[in-house]
Parts: sequence; structure tokens; C-alpha cells
Amino acid sequence: MNPRRTIIEIAANSVRSAIAAQEGGADRVELCEFLEGGGVTPSFGTISLCRDKLNIPLHVLIRPRIGDFVYSEEEREIMLRDISICRQLACDGVVIGALDRYGNIDRDFCLAMREVAGDMHLVFHRAFDCITKHDENWPILTELGIQTLLSSGAADSAPQGKENLRKWVQDYPHIHIMAGAGLTPSNVAELIKDTQVAAVHASCRRLLQSNRASDSTASIMPMQSSPLRTIAGLAPEYWQSDLELVRAFVAAVRASDASTA
Repeated sequence: MNPRRTIIEIAANSVRSAIAAQEGGADRVELCEFLEGGGVTPSFGTISLCRDKLNIPLHVLIRPRIGDFVYSEEEREIMLRDISICRQLACDGVVIGALDRYGNIDRDFCLAMREVAGDMHLVFHRAFDCITKHDENWPILTELGIQTLLSSGAADSAPQGKENLRKWVQDYPHIHIMAGAGLTPSNVAELIKDTQVAAVHASCRRLLQSNRASDSTASIMPMQSSPLRTIAGLAPEYWQSDLELVRAFVAAVRASDASTA
């Protein structure tokens, strides 16, 4: 019996993060920006350069802002245009989601996004975790042709939502359930064992310090002599997917897969 192969997706917030995901052995990248706020759509330049750099599938998050998933007419137009750009750049998939004011999937708008996406892979993101009545919305996911659902099981983290994840894997085998939120190299194997999800999703990110010259190099680089400091929330640190963390995450998933043989 061959071991299962769980798909490993890295949420990458930059080109360097996406390259770390590929070099670390991930199966695909979900490209976004501002992971601290749950992720928003990356720039055209970021998408384009990632498409040039990656040999693994590239999915792009379609989300115009942080906050809820009930969108204005202007925001909807932005999302449709972003999907069109992703299609023009030969991205492999888009990660979509929208809700109506009553906490259900916005069926009509999601159908419009599907139409623009064409034959790209469709992932419905964690807006599903914010739905009021999950059971009533599964038929809409089927109608939309959603191939993958990214979910924490309607909990703060995937380990906390594992009961729902397990149930959804069993009840809806036609949709790949991808567990995301709070997954690390230390807990992902147990989550896979408990739920049998088809895919797992993590950012594997570290907080990096600025590479701007510090006071010790000020005499060499006078144009960068100001001390590093935070002004009005503009901190010099930034998040980036870490190659070694990606490798550790991949190793944990593959060990879990091999144990099921």
C-alpha cells in the first residue's frame, strides 16, 4: 500500500517567502500580502515575479482588504479585475470567498468570480469559517465548483477545529479539505492523523530584523546613520517564510504520510 501524500501549501507574503516555500519542498504557494491581517491580494509585480520564479503551482489570494467578507460594489469590481490579472499571468489558481450580510456565501458574486477565473483552480478561503450555518452552505460550494476549502474547522485554529474538519472530510469527499491556521511542525502530524485532510496550509514565517545599517556602521554609511526605531507604528521588522521552518513542516507531514502505509 502506497503512503498517502498530503498536499503542503505555504502562505507566502512575498517573493522571497514563495522561493523559500519552493526550496523547502512545499507542493504549492498561496501568495498574499499582510498575513498579520489575515492576508490581502498581492501587487501585480509580486504576482508576476513569483510566476517567473516558481515551478510549483501558484495560487493567489483575492481579498481587497482586511475585515469582514461582505464587499461593496467597488470592492467586487477590484476582485474581479484581480482574478482577471491572475488568469492573464497564468496563475494556477485563485483563493476566493465572499459572504452576504446574513452570514451565508454570496452565491451570485462567487459565481461571477468563478466565471472570470475560467479554468483556474478554485479555493474557497476561511470566509467559510465565519458562516452562520455551515450545513446549509455546502451545496453552494458544490454549485460553485470549489475544488478546495481552506478552513480551521470554524475555530480559532485548525487543531481546535479538528472535529469539524474530520466530519467535513467524511461527509464531503468531492471537495479537498485543506486545514489551516495555527499549524506548525510540532502539531501538523497529529492533525493529519486525526482528520485525514487532503492538504495543510501554514506560513512557516519568522520575524526578521531590518537589514538597514545600524549605529555601528554609521561612520561607513553616513546616509544611513539614523538609529533604527519605530515611528508611528512603522517598525523596521518584517515577516517572511523561513526556509528551515518550511523544511521542518514538510518533513513532519511526509513522516505522517509514510506512517499510514
